Amino acid sequence: MLKDIKTSDIQKKLKIDFEDAFGFFLLKNVSKLYATNQIKLLTHLALSQDKGLTIHVPNACIISNSIKKLADKSIGKDGYSILNILTEID
Repeated sequence: MLKDIKTSDIQKKLKIDFEDAFGFFLLKNVSKLYATNQIKLLTHLALSQDKGLTIHVPNACIISNSIKKLADKSIGKDGYSILNILTEID
């Protein structure tokens, strides 16, 4: 059953803000960032396609331990984490 699901369908449901040849990008306007199902699934998708996942958050955003653990587990083929958190520049 899962073989019938297209990657493009998954990407639409996960609401990716932007995608290019290097990875997926999410814009999150939250006060605390958790490893939600959306982020976990996008991380898995990025790993399976050998891409990165970059999440942009406000400067004041607190990064939860669940995201830190997910980043530690999400190591790409080059040996680096594919999950990147960027804060906005003032």
